[in-house]
Amino acid sequence: MTEEMLAMTPYMMQIALNQTLQKIFKGKTYCGPGGEKELNFFEQDLPIDTGRDDAVDTPAAFAPYIITEIGDMDSPEGDTPMEVDVTMYICAYDTGLKRQGYRDVLNIATDIMKGFRAVPRFGRACTVQGKIHAQMSKDDYHPYYFGAVQMTCTVPNADPATDPEIEDMV
Repeated sequence: MTEEMLAMTPYMMQIALNQTLQKIFKGKTYCGPGGEKELNFFEQDLPIDTGRDDAVDTPAAFAPYIITEIGDMDSPEGDTPMEVDVTMYICAYDTGLKRQGYRDVLNIATDIMKGFRAVPRFGRACTVQGKIHAQMSKDDYHPYYFGAVQMTCTVPNADPATDPEIEDMV
């Protein structure tokens, strides 16, 4: 049985990426305010500060977290997949003096890289392409620790010739 080509949007890829990350990190805990916590996952940015609750509406309250940010996108002609640059920003929060937050961010970045090298396909139709680059923050923001992982993902391009739903839209 042949698998149909699924057309997706970059936003759909972002959701699938977050779901894959949640599976990779399920049950693992990292430094956050008040102790070890599971990772939080956000699309594009942290939630907007509503200013209503200082205990909740602060970056520290969200830590540890990964933000998946969509960057540049290229859509070639035909049904050639789109290329979407993604940066995953990682944050841990650690008030301790041994800088465990740094090690947590480094381990999270490494797990992301290893996970997508082992299984580059996710969301049934997206694929990590080329090199995966990670970087740790060189600045001291104690008690916050930051890092980032960058990669390019292919996303099936919507094309009327291969996607009947597109024909209805045009």
